[in-house]
Amino acid sequence: MWPVLGTALVAALTAQPPVHVAKCTMWGPQTTINQDGVPETSGGYDLHVRFVNSGNQPIRRIVFALHDGADVVDAGTFSPGVTVDQMLPMKSEDGGACRISSVTFADGTHWSAQKMQ
Repeated sequence: MWPVLGTALVAALTAQPPVHVAKCTMWGPQTTINQDGVPETSGGYDLHVRFVNSGNQPIRRIVFALHDGADVVDAGTFSPGVTVDQMLPMKSEDGGACRISSVTFADGTHWSAQKMQ
């Protein structure tokens, strides 16, 4: 019975994304009134994310899946335990909530939520 329990526990642990998302919100263009009283819109749509690499090796690429089917990609070097807080450009405000779709580690290995479902 222990081998089955151990296998189930390993499967449950690997199903968790290697990234903890603390914040995922959409931001739209800013509208201000210029000195002539005319509204002006500037900027685009952004995804504000705050996340932590909860794994034990650096991450090179994270794909955030939005509820409208779009993806937002963040690439760089994300070290374990470090909080990353940034704005990522996106195409529209229709993204809604996000989840981690996939992660590529510095050693080239890959984690995908689709494989875990």
